[in-house]
Amino acid sequence: MTDSDLNRGKIKILLQQMNRMRQRAQSHSRPAEPQGDTLSAKSQAVVERKRLEEALRASEDNCCRLAELFPGLIGVQVKDRLASVNAAGAKLLGAASQEQLIGRSVTDFAHPDCREALAEQIRQVREQGAESPLVEEKWVRLDEAVIDVEVAAVPFSYQGQPAVQIVARDLTLRKQAEAALRESRERHRRFVELSLDLIGVETARTTELRAARRRAEEADRLKSRMLSTVSHELRTPLTSIRGQITTLLDYAEHIDLEQQLEILRLADSEAARLDELLSHLLDMSRLEAGMLRVEPVATDLLPVLQEAVTLIAAQAPSHAIVADLPATLPLAQADRRRVMQVMSNLLSNAVKFSPPGTTVTVSADVYPATIVIHVRDQGLGIASENLPFIFDRFYRVEEYQVRTSGVGLGLAISKGLVEAMGGQIGVESRVGQGSVFSFSLQRTQGVKDGDIYAHSGH
Repeated sequence: MTDSDLNRGKIKILLQQMNRMRQRAQSHSRPAEPQGDTLSAKSQAVVERKRLEEALRASEDNCCRLAELFPGLIGVQVKDRLASVNAAGAKLLGAASQEQLIGRSVTDFAHPDCREALAEQIRQVREQGAESPLVEEKWVRLDEAVIDVEVAAVPFSYQGQPAVQIVARDLTLRKQAEAALRESRERHRRFVELSLDLIGVETARTTELRAARRRAEEADRLKSRMLSTVSHELRTPLTSIRGQITTLLDYAEHIDLEQQLEILRLADSEAARLDELLSHLLDMSRLEAGMLRVEPVATDLLPVLQEAVTLIAAQAPSHAIVADLPATLPLAQADRRRVMQVMSNLLSNAVKFSPPGTTVTVSADVYPATIVIHVRDQGLGIASENLPFIFDRFYRVEEYQVRTSGVGLGLAISKGLVEAMGGQIGVESRVGQGSVFSFSLQRTQGVKDGDIYAHSGH
């Protein structure tokens, strides 16, 4: 039970006690009619009347003392005018004395928003003879200050006349305390929200800093890996070329023409390898800077794929490079030179990571919006934990680094080129069963009803 409930109960008990005291005194205020016409009977009637008048005065005095002890207003209103009010009531309404309020109506002090409700409350008590429930209202003091009050009214009898007894208690301090409590809670809520926001910002900032640090650390590792790999891959062909040239310079007169030609062919091969490495580095740099030119136009992919197969087959006689392609392919939005570069990278990788004597197959599938090219090998395969990183710059599967050369840029460049042409690239692989690298390109026009899709086996 709240303090407000307790105070409401006290007000009701006070009203009930005062009403009972007043009614009990007034019920005995009329003396009994004397029996007979004797002097003795008349004397007894006079004595009884005096006794009852004294009892009534005593009862009224008790009511007055009880009213004066109440910290709020207790007033009696007869014919809509105050006939009695306690000192605390005068103070509540800002009056200098109780007499300043006598003759006025309680409704005069009600706030305009509450005046009609208070008048109806008093009218119902007067006409129905039942006490009204406690209600909260706003009153206006004589000094025009607005206060919150809790008001109750009960039917009453005052000096033989029907009246209404009104009790009002000032709620201003309680309302101020409640408002302060609400404001305190609101401040606390805002403080908690602000604290949580600051914690969230700090957490986000910390997370961002950690991510930035990880990116920086990864960039440092990538830089170190790149420098190590590139320096090794540059040094190897340069050392070979230099050694072969030195051999020719020092021993040309002792080496027959056929041996000299073989040395020159080896030097040319190493120079080509060096050129490829430098081209990859330049392409990767241009891709990252957004400066690599890619110009997709309507392109017939079939001759491009066949040319790539022929080229790599000539460079890798130890492998069977097979074109399993349909007779025709729809036009695709592609840059012919970049498609050739992607195919060269994928076929070279397939040969590099496949044992001699195995087959590398190029196939194509046609879909309503895309053409998908597949390069399948029968090589070593890629473990599942390496697949998410296979298209990263400078990434090389650790167990293959000793067996093969390269800096790990071919697949990263291929991915950049395919995406620049509006396509996607991916890989499926199992260790010991080979890999299938696939990339898609957008068709220049979608197929029409009745078109037949060409799906080659892969």
